[in-house]
Amino acid sequence: MELIYKHEDLIDIFNDISPFNMKRDIKYINKKKISIDKILQEIEAKLISQNYDVEYEKEFCNEINNKIVLVKVRIINPQNNKGESSGFRVVGIVNECDDYAIIFNLFPKDGSKRKDNLTNEELEKAKHLLCEYLES
Repeated sequence: MELIYKHEDLIDIFNDISPFNMKRDIKYINKKKISIDKILQEIEAKLISQNYDVEYEKEFCNEINNKIVLVKVRIINPQNNKGESSGFRVVGIVNECDDYAIIFNLFPKDGSKRKDNLTNEELEKAKHLLCEYLES
């Protein structure tokens, strides 16, 4: 599965991804000396096995049981070995029809920059991004 997460690519897909900032999210991971490659491998494994929570479902493809959805993925923090509950949350759009995902938010569940969940504003923006993606 291909993962799209770089700031430039996100801007090409969406005109405005605020309040999300993957550039900042990746900078935080690098600052904590966590391997972005390990994080991406974990995300990819979860997406391939469809081990994610569907936050919003908007469109089915023509193929059976494939869809395009807004998801939240729980992944471990390879640095702290505490499991998924204190790892990271990833928010993005999964296109099961074409086998790729667009990741636009990655936040820690532990530490000084911890975040419990998406705010209502962020969830609404994420839904809007899914609709914008489907219209393009």
